[in-house]
Amino acid sequence: MFVTDDHFPRRSDLCEAIFHSLRGDALAERGEFGRAEQAYAQALERDSSWFYHHLRLGMARMELGRAAQAKRN
Repeated sequence: MFVTDDHFPRRSDLCEAIFHSLRGDALAERGEFGRAEQAYAQALERDSSWFYHHLRLGMARMELGRAAQAKRN
């Protein structure tokens, strides 16, 4: 069985995912964890394969006091 390009995110999706993840990092640094959570969720919508998006979404949720949700990430 061959792996086709359909199994990988498009380059534009990867770039957008990184943008949203970096945006989340900046928001989290300012203590805006609710907005950071949204940015990390947007990153995951575009690329769910990179662990960093999952990690940072979970960390933002921990800061918001939502440990149960954070553990799922």
